[in-house]
Order: sequence, then C-alpha cells, then structure tokens
Amino acid sequence: MRPPLPSILSLTLLALCACLPAHAQSTAAEVTDAQLGVFKRGMELGCRDAGKQQRQSDAQAEAFCGCVMKILNDNVTPADWRTAYLEDGRGNPAEVQRLIFGPNAEKFRACRAPQ
Repeated sequence: MRPPLPSILSLTLLALCACLPAHAQSTAAEVTDAQLGVFKRGMELGCRDAGKQQRQSDAQAEAFCGCVMKILNDNVTPADWRTAYLEDGRGNPAEVQRLIFGPNAEKFRACRAPQ
C-alpha cells in the first residue's frame, strides 16, 4: 500500500531543505531566476529521492514528481516562489509548505497512478 500523499510531500520538503545551500538574499526581489531554477530542481530531486524511499520505481517517481512540478510551475506565482526560496534559506520549511504545497495539495492527487 502506498503512503498517503502528505507523507511523500513532507519527505520531499525535508529532502529539499537538506540539499540546498544557504541563501544570502534578504529580500525576494534579490532572488534571481537562476537561483529559482536551482531551488526548483532541488525540489524535484528531493521528490524523486522520497519516492525511491517509498519503494517507487524510477519511472513512477519521475512521473509523479514531474506532474507535481508542472502543477507548481503552473500555479505558484513568481513572488511566492521567491519568498519560498528565502524562507527555505531561513530554515522555515513550514512557510515553504504554506506557500508552495498547501494551495496545491488537492491538485497533486491527479499525479497519483491509478490503483
């Protein structure tokens, strides 16, 4: 049986926070597109690692995480991405969760493979 969706997202968030370097910016306006690219890529890699820990195949993890990232890229505003980047650097995963994952959690259900 697969773990509930929130546990995968929680693992993803923890993996993301553990693998990204500290951020030097003090305002969201200072966050560059390149830094956001690294942040998003780290998020996707953290998601894939969490999927593997949940015994998903590489293909399953890639499909799920690709779907999640598409939803996020389509729905999270640039301002929220930049703020999430800063909050991640401040060690505030709850705020990253609130900004990025919270508003989109129901949409992620579409990413699950049919059982």
